[in-house]
Amino acid sequence: MSITSKLQFDTMSEAELEPVLELLQGGDPNIIALKAGINKEQLFRMRDDLLAQAERKRAELTDVPSEKIGRNEPCPCGSGKKYKHCCLEKHEAARQAKDPEQEENLRAMKTGFMI
Repeated sequence: MSITSKLQFDTMSEAELEPVLELLQGGDPNIIALKAGINKEQLFRMRDDLLAQAERKRAELTDVPSEKIGRNEPCPCGSGKKYKHCCLEKHEAARQAKDPEQEENLRAMKTGFMI
């Protein structure tokens, strides 16, 4: 199995993903890496890349309201909870995943430090 700097898990076969799946199920990383013919660091890097891609995909699919919602207003999802206790973190993560550079610029403007 060849390890590249940027893995595309949607194009990998199940057999190529098997070591990462075993690791996520609690298997011994040393044994899994040995069976797969890779070192432990590569296995952990594959796991981290897979989890990061899954999180980005989940955030991309999250429907983020375009209008500003106050933290103490009722959540637009209809749960009856305050927005800050319900979907605020999920929406902020989705905004970051959709445009991380824009989010970083907004954060820098708020703090007064431009990169």
